This record gives sequence, structure tokens and C-alpha cells, in this order.
Amino acid sequence: MPVKIFSCYAREDERLLNRLKTHLKPLQRQGLINIWHDRDISAGAEWEREISKQLNEAQIILLLISPDFMASDYCYSVEMKRAMARHERGEAYVIPVILEHVYWQVEPLSKLQVLPTDAKPVISSNWHNLNEALFNVVEGVCKKAEEIFLGTPENAREKQFSISRQLNRRFSSELEDEQAELTTQEYARCKQVEQALTSRQRDVLHAFAKGRNPQEIAENLCISLSTVSTHSTKIFHECRFAWDLPENYALTYHFLREHFGKYFSDDEWSMPARTPANTSEESLNFSKEHQRST
Repeated sequence: MPVKIFSCYAREDERLLNRLKTHLKPLQRQGLINIWHDRDISAGAEWEREISKQLNEAQIILLLISPDFMASDYCYSVEMKRAMARHERGEAYVIPVILEHVYWQVEPLSKLQVLPTDAKPVISSNWHNLNEALFNVVEGVCKKAEEIFLGTPENAREKQFSISRQLNRRFSSELEDEQAELTTQEYARCKQVEQALTSRQRDVLHAFAKGRNPQEIAENLCISLSTVSTHSTKIFHECRFAWDLPENYALTYHFLREHFGKYFSDDEWSMPARTPANTSEESLNFSKEHQRST
């Protein structure tokens, strides 16, 4: 039987819950887990009774911790209280998942092992992107689900060996399919950003994709650092839209290199040389800034 997982979350965090469910889908396809949240309530069912039923049957209870969760009387005082009661009786495992920076180190949460690793929030500069953070969460959930699915190691070594081989075969096939899909999505997002930029903004994006820093870009394109910064702001804006990232997600130049480096890997583009023909308003701005710095 699949391990039953119940998700307790604030309504404002539903988008992140859906992304987490997407990452957990391979485990669900393999029959390892079955994840439930209140959007799965069928028409005509009594809402509170169905939630109580699912919460009481769950073997793993995920608490999606955010400022909205901590502020919700229902999430914090009702659902979490019931979850902790089952956890303390040994009937279920409660795993807090830290979505955003918030003061969560209060009892009973402070007594639990949280995800992601080292309690680094999913939405933070600790991760290159959202997928990396959610992958870390899925690893932790998978480990606990396997422990429950297999029973204690002493009584299930033979069973673990058999199931592990099955899961590995299925994982390989699923990951290959998902990797192909992600590659297609990644290309489409990069293309969307590129098409939204001006020619000079694309030059700046190309340079960041090749690992250049702002100073090098300014010097090679004969533009000022402030112009590079202005172009970067536009590039980050289009990236945030293409990847559907929240406003508080910190975008860095590393993000551009990671995502656009592969996109431009087969491109023969090279940074324009510094020549008098490049003289323009941008190059004049660079000269003025250079004079001030010297």
C-alpha cells in the first residue's frame, strides 16, 4: 500500500504546494506514496469531516511553513495541533517544510526535523532555483516514505532489495521522460526571454551566460556599469516572468549563467570588440563614468 501523505498549508501557498506535488509525482506513479490535500475533496463531501478523515489516516503529514501558515489560526491551532497529537502517539510522522523566511522556531515545531536541509527556506537565495529546493524536499520525503513502506530494516532487508530494484528501474524511465520535458520547457523559457529583449540587452545576456562579470561586460561593450545594471534589471524582470518566480526570489548572475549557458552553448556569438565604430550614447556614458572613477 502506498504511504499516505497529508499536506497542511495556507491558501496563499497553494502555488508552491502544486509545484511540490509535481516533484512528488514520480514517487506517486511508482506506488510509493499517495499525496492528498483539501482540493481533492469530491463534490458533495462534507469538507471538515473529509479533512479530519484524511488527517487521521495519513502516515506522513507535511506542514508547509510560511508567514501565512504561522498567521493562520486554522492551520496553526487546528490542523497542526491534530497532526502533532498523532506524531506524539507514534501514529504519523510530521515533517515541516520551510517555504519562506519566518520565525518558526517555537514549540512544537522546534522539536521536529524540518526540510529542506539545514532549514534553508525553499524561497531564498540559498538555492539556484525553485526546482533545486523542491528536489531537496522530495529527497527527504522519499527517505521517510521508504522507511514506512519497507518497515524496520531488521525485518525487511529482502523486501527492501526487491523493491529498490523495481523503484530504480522505474525511476530511470521516469527521470528520462521528465528530463526531456524539462529541457523543452527550459529552451522555451530562454527563448521567451531572448525575444523580449533589445539587441544590446541580448548582448549583455549573452555575456552573462558566458560567465562574464558586469565590469568585463561594460568594458567590452563600451557601456557604463549603470547601463549594464539597467539592462540586467530588464533581463531579470523577463526571467522572473518566464520562470514564474515570486518577487522575493533573489535572482543572481549565476542564474543567467546556469540557465542561458546551455541555451547559447552552440551559438557562435562572441562579445563585440571595442572599436571607434561602437561610439554611441552608451559608449559616451562609459567614458564619463570611467573619467569619474579615475
